[in-house]
Amino acid sequence: MRRRLEQATDLPSRYEPATLAALVHTISDGIAVQAAAGRNRDELWQLANLALRALLDEGA
Repeated sequence: MRRRLEQATDLPSRYEPATLAALVHTISDGIAVQAAAGRNRDELWQLANLALRALLDEGA
């Protein structure tokens, strides 16, 4: 993931690829834990969408 982000030409300069990759993995791991705890697909989808919106927020 980190290498792919390092190659991205459209990644805003404010993002450090290694840190961003770690964040994406952390969010993914958290969603997996929530799934194992019984969250349904719709709840997980909402969490993933919120995480992506937060990552892509221009004010971030």
